[in-house]
Amino acid sequence: MFVTYTMVEAGLGISVEHSLTAKVWQGKVKCLPIDFSTDIEIGLAYLENENEGLEKVNH
Repeated sequence: MFVTYTMVEAGLGISVEHSLTAKVWQGKVKCLPIDFSTDIEIGLAYLENENEGLEKVNH
């Protein structure tokens, strides 16, 4: 949580967190509610050679 919010504060992107995490953060991140009526597909990009120890998981 700390790293994610610190990176967002530095302008390095956005994050999707649950409300329990957002309520305790005291930094400069602006928390906006989102309400999706459908499922959201989230992807992960990585360098294949750098992550040989990771398992490929399909849900």
